[in-house]
Amino acid sequence: MNTSIRRRRTATVVAASLGATLFLAGCGSSDEPAGADPSGSGSEGYPVTVDSAHGEVTVDQEPERIVVIGTDIIDLLHSIDVQPVAFSGYGDPDEEAMLAAYPWVTGLYTGQFDATLVTAEYKADPEAIALHEPDLIIGTPYYIEEQQYEQLSAIAPTYVVPSSSAGWEWTDTLSALGNLTGKSEEATQAIAAVEDEFTAARDRLTGLQGSTLSIADYWDGSLRLMTAFSWIQDLGLTPAENQPGAGSAFETLSLENLDQFDGDLAFMITYSEEDRASLEADPRYAALPSVEGANLFFIDRSVIDAGVGPGPASLSWLLERILPLLEASELNAGGQ
Repeated sequence: MNTSIRRRRTATVVAASLGATLFLAGCGSSDEPAGADPSGSGSEGYPVTVDSAHGEVTVDQEPERIVVIGTDIIDLLHSIDVQPVAFSGYGDPDEEAMLAAYPWVTGLYTGQFDATLVTAEYKADPEAIALHEPDLIIGTPYYIEEQQYEQLSAIAPTYVVPSSSAGWEWTDTLSALGNLTGKSEEATQAIAAVEDEFTAARDRLTGLQGSTLSIADYWDGSLRLMTAFSWIQDLGLTPAENQPGAGSAFETLSLENLDQFDGDLAFMITYSEEDRASLEADPRYAALPSVEGANLFFIDRSVIDAGVGPGPASLSWLLERILPLLEASELNAGGQ
């Protein structure tokens, strides 16, 4: 169902549709999982149960109508040749805005972008999701809290990606999605392909192995130190000591403490030419180790965002943009 048709539906019809779904789910036998095939037959290899942020999730047959919240999940599903019927970004108002923020997902999907899957409060909307008649729903804990999870689980099995703060990696998510969709072998192959990409990248960065990396954006007259994710270590680098770890929020560094932005290498994000000029004019900037060694690089915010919700496509996109910079760095050349 396309967006224009759905928006012509009245609120009464939407509520009735969701209510009927919830009623039918509640009328099943207490011994029969929601969504089970009453005939007792199912796809080969099913049922499948995996862990998620809100407990175990069981899928009784190979899903055919998947609804997704999150561009990183689009990336992961594409890598195992699975397409959702409908999806949203993380609260993006339209498809153009989503692609501007997450350009690496361009061309990865064939399903319908539907901004209404996420409410104005940035939570999953069960009514909008139910209209797509999903047999599997996938999202993250921020958008699917316990309340939404209970409502969505009455519609279809709902997989909520565990948090990275608990040590969960994108590879764990891809493995779980492979199990849920009957694509375990494809998931293993996709993970191995990314590992091969990073192995090849490290071979081009032999002079940087073990070097520290600082990442920040210049925002409102100070630096915001950005979260360090596993791609840094996968390149053989080490996050600077004050770089926030996975699952942590940005940390602010005032210009008075600019000397603490002290990685051997650095990525810096500015949002205007004026901001960049202001930063470069600060005498403390010139004294930074990365600046003195010509190893500080100005990059777009999207490059770092590609590593925040990683997947095979986003990591390849990230490597295409940072690997030439790192390989040509003075530090790499001097260490080879």
